[in-house]
Amino acid sequence: MIETVNERRLAAILAADVVGYSRLMDSDEAGTLAALNNIWTHHFNPRIAAHQGRVVKMMGDGALVEFSSALYAVEFAIAFQTAMMALNEEPEISKRIEFRIGINLGDIIAEGDDIFGDGVNIAARLESLAPINCVLLSGSVYQQTKDKIDAAFSDVGGLALKNIEAPVQAWCWGADDAALRRLVKSPQASTERPSIAVLPFENLSDDPDQEYFADGLTEDIITSLSKVRWFFVISRNSTFAFKGRTTDPRDIGEELGVRYVLEGSVRTAGNRVRLSAQLIDCTSGNNLWAERYHREIEDIFDLQDELTQTVVGAIEPQLSKAERDRARMRKPNNLDAWNMLQYGRAHLYKRSRKDLAQARTFLEEAIKHDPELVAAYSDLAEVCSLEVRLGFAEDNTASLAKAVELSNKAIEIKGEDAAAHYALGRVLSMKRRHAEAERELNRAIELNPSYSQAYLALGMSYAFSGRAEEAIEPLDTGMRLSPHDEYMGPFMARTAEAYLFMGNHKEAVEWGRRAALQPHLPWPGFASLVSILGHLGEDGELVAAIAELEKRAPKIDLAYIRQQLPITNERDLDHMIEGLRKAGLPES
Repeated sequence: MIETVNERRLAAILAADVVGYSRLMDSDEAGTLAALNNIWTHHFNPRIAAHQGRVVKMMGDGALVEFSSALYAVEFAIAFQTAMMALNEEPEISKRIEFRIGINLGDIIAEGDDIFGDGVNIAARLESLAPINCVLLSGSVYQQTKDKIDAAFSDVGGLALKNIEAPVQAWCWGADDAALRRLVKSPQASTERPSIAVLPFENLSDDPDQEYFADGLTEDIITSLSKVRWFFVISRNSTFAFKGRTTDPRDIGEELGVRYVLEGSVRTAGNRVRLSAQLIDCTSGNNLWAERYHREIEDIFDLQDELTQTVVGAIEPQLSKAERDRARMRKPNNLDAWNMLQYGRAHLYKRSRKDLAQARTFLEEAIKHDPELVAAYSDLAEVCSLEVRLGFAEDNTASLAKAVELSNKAIEIKGEDAAAHYALGRVLSMKRRHAEAERELNRAIELNPSYSQAYLALGMSYAFSGRAEEAIEPLDTGMRLSPHDEYMGPFMARTAEAYLFMGNHKEAVEWGRRAALQPHLPWPGFASLVSILGHLGEDGELVAAIAELEKRAPKIDLAYIRQQLPITNERDLDHMIEGLRKAGLPES
């Protein structure tokens, strides 16, 4: 075997990206690809060769290029952007393609033909911040070229780049005053709660009558997002003012004062519809999420409801993750209540014993700073519940009582908050008060029909209270709403348990096996898989499944499982315990 040798060197790195690539592809895939191929062949690659550059990789919507000098990189970038602006002004041009470019001079690591390191990362981050048709340089590039090139550059100060510890001094070519103002403001993380604007979805169908469907879908998404109480949604009247306008999301963010923009398009053909949507961070212009959905049209109103629920369910976790990432970039000793909440959530989602303790500290501090911050109470209740579910609590009874108290406080502050009702329903289910839990969880779903975790908790409550057949539908809905959930394992494990309680071991074991392959699956998921395998007599798989169970709960026995799992239907509990007994787990 030949060992790969990594080479470290100083290099000028250029990152180029097509503006609005997803939108262009959705509106005309063939035309966009043809136009891009023409640009790469006749405008991009020849200039790269003329300026002694090497294309490291092409990504469809962009390129990464290494140059032998910073001067060559800047000369190329200005020549290319100038040529592209001239090309886009030609009357016969069928597809307007625009670029952003970032350039950095720094250390890189070369491995074969590929390159890595902060030198590359900074170039990519600068590209994502660059205004349309402009070039954004790091200070190291500017210092190497400022006296050697006849071009005007504007100092935009130190930019805070994602995952780069220190601010990067930057200079910009080609930006007007408005773009420069936006660029200077871009790294400043707002301490206000997040806000989002849903732009009118574009009708890409040949039939102009389909405009009503695109507009109706936009309005439904605005209404549904408004039910998610932890961020502010711009009204329909404000966002529909942008209908038919091609505008940089960062301009929209500045004009409407929002942090995020959701935009998309709808295309109908015959009895099929394709919806494309993307979530954009107005601070950086980066895409946080993008997805396409294909559906058959049976009932147009049912379809509109389904697509609305699906899109809202998909983007809410992305918004939450973006806010946690934003908070982590701030110093912990300089946080307001909202950012303390996000720090707490970042630890809460990791779910280790240590992280839950840290989450508690941040959430309690958030409440001290803002006693009316409903989400902090709900999340703190979830910390208490998780400590019990995962076996970390010193006193289960006291922890669950505290979770009930916190959930009720959240509802007292804001009764129409889905997360508050979810938190209360979750803990009531753990206290084996399933009927009350189901009322709270159904209320959470009424308030936010896209709340995937509420469907998970409702399915669990049904399964554990002797209504296993009814559990399948909410569990399936939850998985459909959050298909990329990092905690997908519990959805699958609860589905496996529902089939176990129905006596359908064949279906149960398939779901149990799928759950075991997911990251972050806690011990109850492996307990149900071991029980199912015990009933089936699958001795070959049992050894590995029991090992995983004992890794998560080293002192596991049947008495502990009876105590911890809130299964109130005796027949179902006995069935699970019998499978575990067959698998060889001790009584106590």
